[in-house]
This record gives sequence, structure tokens and C-alpha cells, in this order.
Amino acid sequence: MVSKVADNNVTAVDTQAESVRQFQPVRDYDQPSMPAVDTLQRISARFRALLKRSNPEPTMGSDQLRKLQADRLDEVMSPPACGPLINELQASLAAWVATEKPDNWLQLVILPPCDENGIVETWARDGGHQLLEAPGRNELLDGICAVPDFTIGSESGGGVLVIPHLEHWFLRHQQGLGDVRALLAQLQSLERHCVIGCNSWAWAFLSKVVQANTLLPEGITFQAFDAARLHRWFLQLNNSDKLRILSSQSGEDLLGEDSTSDYFKPLAARSQGIPWVAWHLWRRSLRSGVPVEEVVELAEETAVASETEQETLWVAALEEFSLPGKESQTTLLVLQALLIHGSLSLTELNLVLPLSDQNAAVAALTKAGFIEKVGHQLRLIAAAYPAIRSGLKTAGFPLDGL
Repeated sequence: MVSKVADNNVTAVDTQAESVRQFQPVRDYDQPSMPAVDTLQRISARFRALLKRSNPEPTMGSDQLRKLQADRLDEVMSPPACGPLINELQASLAAWVATEKPDNWLQLVILPPCDENGIVETWARDGGHQLLEAPGRNELLDGICAVPDFTIGSESGGGVLVIPHLEHWFLRHQQGLGDVRALLAQLQSLERHCVIGCNSWAWAFLSKVVQANTLLPEGITFQAFDAARLHRWFLQLNNSDKLRILSSQSGEDLLGEDSTSDYFKPLAARSQGIPWVAWHLWRRSLRSGVPVEEVVELAEETAVASETEQETLWVAALEEFSLPGKESQTTLLVLQALLIHGSLSLTELNLVLPLSDQNAAVAALTKAGFIEKVGHQLRLIAAAYPAIRSGLKTAGFPLDGL
């Protein structure tokens, strides 16, 4: 069974798997809202939870909790952080790909920033589709168009052509928009299945500066991860029956099959329904209840442990991010530039944002946990994205469409 999922000729395969959801138009993205619970409701909910628990677990204070090492986090909540989205993208585009002459040759996939998994690119590689890689950043400013003519010759072959990162085809510079303009112009005459992926902040910028929204069809994106969807996904990630993950505040089993905890509602809202943001926030909240030096001693003492023995991890309160220099225009401009481009080197940042104090802003943002350096590239830390977006919104900056 095939059903329409968008106005721009995107179709999706109907699947019996409840977890596979169709991508939808960007305008329909429904960000989860923060639950409004007053003091009386909180007290009532805690009282009911206490009555339900015949064997209540003790709560854990912050002084009793220890952060987990990266390798242990990967064991408990292993990457990738995109959940079922690659399968959902495949389900959303399968019928369109199979149509020999679709009404629209182009499909646009808009995703929030900080996608470390490269969802569109991974989908393309898994499907054996042709990838059109972006030119190097240094080539974008040399005045020579690096866009191959993929409408003729061997470049115009059959199959699906995929441009995974439209944000890599330009720099926000007076000489940095030539290639993306040439690319968009070629796409208008292309008669071949073509999927274009783009960061939501870059798309907002390109729509304003080069009117990309008039040249490409309406974008589609995943359905936001609400509390129930996050709970189901995290249950799948935790495939060990020897591990319990409890709330440090209430002692509730957060990943129990029949869990009634409201923990995932604020997590869904804080992450804005973005799975990789929720995944990073969750991992940063996981704690061990035993100091590291005691873990070694316990491991030696229990070398021959019972197969039924369970390990317990605790989930601390969601981490709060405080934007450094939030009154500083330079700090906000640095964050905006990284949102639009995905990542930038310091040299590239100086090109798109020629301000005298931006290096100091970068240092402060790195120290505060908003920016990380990967190789020579600066990029935003996914868990900090909600605080970044909120800071820009409060300051009156234009936002993306999600």
C-alpha cells in the first residue's frame, strides 16, 4: 500500500512497524511542549507513585553519583543517535524513487543542526545512490565555479543523485554564493531523481539570500520525537536485561516496559523533538551510584557474579546550559554562523564573521560547553542546541523553520 505524505509528490510505503513514521512537510513539524504542572499536581503525582511502589528504591543525592566514561556510555546507549530516521527516510522516498517519471524530480530533506550521523548521506550510501560532494571551502571563494555540469554526459546518468549537504556549497561571504547559485540553476533543468539535504538554519538563510525556496520544492522532515517515542527508542537501545536505569529523584524505573514516568515529557520538550539532542542530553544525565575507586574493588570481589544480578544506573536532572556573554552580540553571531554552516575553521569563521573579538567569544563558548573542536573545525555541541536557539530567539535573531 502506498500513500501520499507531502504535497510535493513524496510517497511512503505503508509499514506495519509502529516505529516507522513517514516524513512530513516542514511546516507540520510539531515540537513537543513543556508540560505545565503546578505544585499541587507535582505533589499528587509523587504521592501516587509512592503508593504504587511496593518496594520503593532509594533516591540518590548528587554527591553519591558519578559520571560515566565515554566507553561505558557507548555500551549503555550506543550510537548512532538518529534512531529509526534512516529507515523512515527510506520508507518515505521508496515509492518516489521507484516512479520512472515522477511529477517532481527533486526532493528536499530539511534537518535540524548537529546531525553528526549524516542521515541523508547514510541513506544514500545504504541505497547505492550517487553522491555529489561539495567543493572545498577554499574553492568557494576563488571565483571559479566548482559545480560540475551534471545535466549532460556521464554525470547525468540514471539512478538517484544525492546532494547530502547543501550548506557545504556556500560561505556567508560576498564572494561565497556563486557555487550554490550555479548548483540551484542546474537543478532546475535536471530530469533525474535528485534528493537534496540541507540544515534547517542554512535553508532559512538561502531562502532569504538566493530565494532557494522558490527554486526547490517544499522540504520534508521527520516527525518530532515526543515522550512516548523517545521511551520506545531508548528501550530498544537498552538491550540488556541486567541493567536498570532509575530516576535519581524518584527511584522509578525509567526504561521499564510498563513505566508511567513523566521523565520523558520534559526531555522531549527540552530537545525540541530532535532525537540526537535528546540522546546527548540523556547520556549526559546517566550516572553510576558508586565512586570509581569502589567500582574496581567491587569488580574484584564479585568476579563470579550471579547471572541474574542487575546493575543500576541513575538518571540525574537534565543539565542546564548557561550561555556565556549572552548580552554579547559577537557571541550570538558566532553561534548563528556555526548553525548556518554546520562547522567552520577559525580561518573560515573570520571570513564569514570579521569581528575583532570573535576569537575570545569562541574560547568562552568552548569553555562553557557550547562549542567543540573536531580536527580543524569548530562545531556546536548537540546538547547545547536548545539553549543556543533560545538565546538567539530572545535576542531577536531570525530562526530556522523547525
